[in-house]
Amino acid sequence: MTADGFEPEVGDVVESEFVETESDESVLVLEEVDNSLVLPVWEPTGDPQVDDALEMLASLDELSVRDHAEVLTSVHSSLHQRLTDISA
Repeated sequence: MTADGFEPEVGDVVESEFVETESDESVLVLEEVDNSLVLPVWEPTGDPQVDDALEMLASLDELSVRDHAEVLTSVHSSLHQRLTDISA
C-alpha cells in the first residue's frame, strides 16, 4: 500500500520518475517489481489440452505484440475444441 492509501493492482505503475540522460533525453524509470510476490499465472489442470493452451498464454510475454493475435486465436480454438469434446 502506498502512503496515500492506494492499493496497487498487478501491472500498476507504483512509482516512476523521468531521468535526464547524457544525451538530454528523458527516460521514464519504473520501480522494479519483486517477482517473489507475483503469483503464478496458472497451475496445471491435469487436462493436457487445457494445460497446453495455458502454456501458450503464459508465453505471450516473450512474443512480439504482433504475434499475440495468432496465439490467442490458437488458444481459443484449442479450448473451444476441448469444450466440444467434453459435450459430445
